[in-house]
Amino acid sequence: MSAHRSNRLSEEDCSVAREAADIAVRKTFAILGVDLDSPKEVDAFRMDLRFAGELRLAAKESRKTVFRIALTILLTAIVGTAWVGLQTKLGVGSK
Repeated sequence: MSAHRSNRLSEEDCSVAREAADIAVRKTFAILGVDLDSPKEVDAFRMDLRFAGELRLAAKESRKTVFRIALTILLTAIVGTAWVGLQTKLGVGSK
């Protein structure tokens, strides 16, 4: 006969698990330099995370803008070269 074991944790096991999770979270934040008992530090950390997200989005937008500018310069150079070549070929502007 096999013993039936419940999948539920006992209250004592839950308490131990909660305590272990709390310690792990506090250690993780301590490594990141955040004291969870200091609301100012937690708020500063949140602001830093928000700023990093905004910075990431701004960098992404900047890459698009730089690409558009580079493309515009390249196309302007190609059209300008073609225009000068056409004028030279037709003899326009030379005396």
